[in-house]
Amino acid sequence: MQAFIVLCDSAQRDQATGKMHMLGADWSLADSSTPPMTVAVFLRIPWEQATSPRPFTLRLVDDEDKPVIAARDGESFPVEHRGEFGITQEPGPDDFIRMTDIHSSFAISVTPFQLKAGRRYEWKLDVDGRELACADFAIRPILPPRRRTGLTSTRATPSPARHAVRPRLHFL
Repeated sequence: MQAFIVLCDSAQRDQATGKMHMLGADWSLADSSTPPMTVAVFLRIPWEQATSPRPFTLRLVDDEDKPVIAARDGESFPVEHRGEFGITQEPGPDDFIRMTDIHSSFAISVTPFQLKAGRRYEWKLDVDGRELACADFAIRPILPPRRRTGLTSTRATPSPARHAVRPRLHFL
């Protein structure tokens, strides 16, 4: 089984085709400490591994590999999403469909919350208790505003030309 994680501004999976539609995909650096974020996960599952439900956890950790804790309504909790995936119904007798692994995907839109500037973070996907994929990103440090030194620049203003030079054109 393989998995890939792509960070994007937004994403939506088309239920009819299985395609993932993403905007602002594959970023790894954010200017804001509360960036818009959707985690798009792509799975490649061999048929023999897809027949039973597989539990997964998608979790966010900081640069010390500690869970990121968010707070809402006075309650603190780790930033993670849990679920399971698998085939709910076997396909028909068409053996052609089994020539490739199952391609599946899902997207999780993350409610904005405060992250610390100047730090690196990582989304990790664990399937059956084993880390299968990760994607890291960083929040730019907040730089102090530029101080003015009191010096002003003198801009040279062009003086009007005393004698305008006109090109001489000669026609034959």
